[in-house]
Amino acid sequence: NGNECHARVMANSSTGDSVTDRLVRVLETFTPARTVQTAAEIGRRSGLPRSTAHRIVGELVDAGLLERD
Repeated sequence: NGNECHARVMANSSTGDSVTDRLVRVLETFTPARTVQTAAEIGRRSGLPRSTAHRIVGELVDAGLLERD
């Protein structure tokens, strides 16, 4: 039927992580006890390069999902 939606998440990193995988890794660095952290801390905790973490944080801020302090 014409209402079917097919989606594929494409990997776009040297590790094979999809964009969604990297977003989840960034968001998982936050906990109820850790609600404020720098982009460098997010990068270290997520295992992502600092530049990638910084870019994702910026995109999440732009989308209203994170706030810059």
